[in-house]
Amino acid sequence: MTKTSRPENTDTLLLLCLTVLTLITGFLLLTFSSDSVFLRRYLHFDSRLAGVFFTSVIPGFEQVVTESDPDLVLEQRKLDLLLHFLVGIRHPSPQELLRVQLPVTTFYQQKKSLVPVSGAGVSRLQPPAGVRKVPERPVPAIPSPAPAPPQEIEKPTTGPRVLIFHTHTSESYLPVSGKTHQFNGKGDIVLVGKHLAETLETKYRIPVLHCDTIHDHYPFRDSYQRSLATVEEYLKRHPELEIIIDVHRDATPGLEHRAMIRNRPAAKIILVVGTDRLGLLHPNWEKNHQFAVELVDAINRVYPDLAHRVILADARYNQHLHEKAILVEIGSEKSTLEEALYSAELFAEILASHLDPAATLQSFSL
Repeated sequence: MTKTSRPENTDTLLLLCLTVLTLITGFLLLTFSSDSVFLRRYLHFDSRLAGVFFTSVIPGFEQVVTESDPDLVLEQRKLDLLLHFLVGIRHPSPQELLRVQLPVTTFYQQKKSLVPVSGAGVSRLQPPAGVRKVPERPVPAIPSPAPAPPQEIEKPTTGPRVLIFHTHTSESYLPVSGKTHQFNGKGDIVLVGKHLAETLETKYRIPVLHCDTIHDHYPFRDSYQRSLATVEEYLKRHPELEIIIDVHRDATPGLEHRAMIRNRPAAKIILVVGTDRLGLLHPNWEKNHQFAVELVDAINRVYPDLAHRVILADARYNQHLHEKAILVEIGSEKSTLEEALYSAELFAEILASHLDPAATLQSFSL
């Protein structure tokens, strides 16, 4: 009697091998978390591999794609980082696991939060007119601030050309505030955005809107959903806007963030461009990327070594709303405010040269 092949044994062996590989990778993440975050952020490693694997082999285990805050992974605890790698969740709680992984709970979430489900992902839309929005549950002892209308530095006379806002409004610099975030408040990054706006207006006479609305209060994973509503409202009121800038400071460990420009220390600049890799609609991300590449080339042509290369991200960072929407990171948590403000001035010159090449002192053009 001849023996017949048993492909199920091969499948079982493959499953065991992939499981062991996942556990080993998780152990490495726990052991070398700083290095792994740097590699994932700067070399674009795909940490969603394990989530895709579990979705394929476990019945009913389906990841729901949302525009939750992707940058939380940069400052998470090691256990949170491992859980994010394994199953794509941000917080180690049963509610979060159910919300993200089991599709049956998304229907309940839709009814509760007025978030309609579309295809494999979730479409974050505003509730219909006349429908009361369900309030968010505040953190105990840290009440969420009441939503404030977008604040502008002044009313432009000829119509605004640039919008500057902050998805992570609480981000701060350690040498300034002694902490990385002013949670539920306005951090040092707002001062940098304000200085960028004022430089564009006073020195280059470019009308700018600066929004300091707090977007990253609890729950923090909804920061980009809140800033999405803000940018949509600005574009509705000012469709003439030419550039949309989300100003942050970086948190990638191991990355040098200081450069000497004209014998003066400056905080390095990173431009981050979102894509459609998470399955969210973003058909024109290549135009955002081309715009960012042109800006970085111009920065380093005039001020060599001031900017890192453009980083392509899986998330879209709300950049699907405009073809010239970019995320700009000025310095890191260890940068000084003086370095960040100086870089904002230098970056303003590059933006002005792009908007009005003939009106600036630089002879280059984008």
